[in-house]
Amino acid sequence: MEDREKRQKRIGEEPAFEEPRKVMLRTNLTYTVVLLWFADLIFLAMIVIGIVVDSGGMRVPLLIMCGLSFPITVAGTVFSMQTAVVDENGILFRRCRSKLVFVKWEELTAIDLQKLETFEILEISVKVSWIVLRTAPGQVTRQGGINGKKPPWIIKASPKNVAVIKEYAEKYAANAVIRLNQDGIDV
Repeated sequence: MEDREKRQKRIGEEPAFEEPRKVMLRTNLTYTVVLLWFADLIFLAMIVIGIVVDSGGMRVPLLIMCGLSFPITVAGTVFSMQTAVVDENGILFRRCRSKLVFVKWEELTAIDLQKLETFEILEISVKVSWIVLRTAPGQVTRQGGINGKKPPWIIKASPKNVAVIKEYAEKYAANAVIRLNQDGIDV
C-alpha cells in the first residue's frame, strides 16, 4: 500500500488537511508501576489467606493490617501512573485520567536531559535519565519521578519520549533552550 502523500503527489491532488497530531507519552518509570501492582497483589493475596486460613488467632491482625495496606498501595499505584499528551499547543500532564496541569510551549524556557536522583536502595541513590521542562531558571526538580502542578516537570527519557519532545519543542517552543542531545545521558 502506497503512502498517502506519495499517492497524492503521483495523481496530482492537493494534500488533505491533516488533523493536529496528539501523542501520549508515559512520564514515569514502568518498573515502579509494576512493583506497586505486585505489592497490591501481595496484600490482596494476604487478605484472601487471612479469610480462608486461621493460623493460631492471627486472622484478625492479618486482616486489619492488609485491609488497611491494600487501599493505600492501590491509591499509590493509581496516583503514580502519569501520562503526558503532547500536541502543537503544549503538554497536558494527566494523573489517573484527570488533568494535572497544562503547559504551553510558550511558557517553557528550558528543555533538557538530566540524570536525576530518582530513588534510594540501601542508602545508595539511583540516578535515572529524565527530560526536564522548566519555565524559569533555577527551578529544582523533585525526587521520585512524580509530577505536580508546579514546575519543573519531568518525563522519563526513553528514545520515543525524547524524539517526540524534541520534534514538538523545535517547532513550537520558540522561547526555550533545547538541550536533548547531551553526551553521557543514557536514553
